[in-house]
Amino acid sequence: IGIYDLTGKRVRLLDTFFHPAGEWTVQWDGTTDSGTKLSSGVYFCKLTAGGQYDVCKVIKMNQP
Repeated sequence: IGIYDLTGKRVRLLDTFFHPAGEWTVQWDGTTDSGTKLSSGVYFCKLTAGGQYDVCKVIKMNQP
């Protein structure tokens, strides 16, 4: 599971482990792999499994 910015650059890798079929939950704290807090904006979450992938849009909103 990776988080990507609008340019397609991966900013965070959330999970690389094999999981058996079923329902799983992963949380993203809005930071990069190095711990830098990202700005508000549109990001994409890409899940890859079994040679296939799905992408969803994520809107990150920072609190004032």
